[in-house]
Amino acid sequence: MNSTLLLVRHGEVKRAAGPSGEQLVYGANQPLSDMGKYQLQSLGGKLSETAYITKIYTSPTRRAAQSANLLQDSLSNHPTVIEKEGLRAANTPQWNEQPINDFVAVGGDLFAKNPKLPDVYGETMENAYSRAIKEFTEIQKTHPEEVVAIVTHGEIIAMIQHYLRVGKEGQIGQDATIDKGEALMLQFTPEGKISESRVISSEAPQFLPNKER
Repeated sequence: MNSTLLLVRHGEVKRAAGPSGEQLVYGANQPLSDMGKYQLQSLGGKLSETAYITKIYTSPTRRAAQSANLLQDSLSNHPTVIEKEGLRAANTPQWNEQPINDFVAVGGDLFAKNPKLPDVYGETMENAYSRAIKEFTEIQKTHPEEVVAIVTHGEIIAMIQHYLRVGKEGQIGQDATIDKGEALMLQFTPEGKISESRVISSEAPQFLPNKER
């Protein structure tokens, strides 16, 4: 039984700024920017030409849920959107609304502690990996002959890619992810092996009329 899964990363996010104007790491409630909305609308148009999507599963995190709804609206059949807790962004409160420069200083590691907030702990990579892979494999098992989209986050896509490469017995980890507003199309053989993998990018304009970046 062949299946196709589309891993979709949410669109660009409207970043908050700190009191001195510095950009902050966005939290769970930060919405898509205008560019992010354009990306998902454009991506939906390209996916319509590629595959007939029967279901859209999404992280409940605001930026992902917004992306899923925009994707739904841009597809001619308007497939049902289903929120799944296991697909949500990593719970890393130690970084929410903290300066991006602090985040870059630790290599962009979501699971590192913010040195300025040593007593604030978030979800471990083991926890995030376990619930994300459990959700992914359940979706895959439920739709053996369909084309299904999964709208989620960069770190979750990186974990799913790692799982698909190393299999059940491998160590947890994160492989490469995709850019915001892109989709990774994975086609599987009846034996569950990946037969084709390709990235589908949106055609959103580089600059919007209101010059939002």
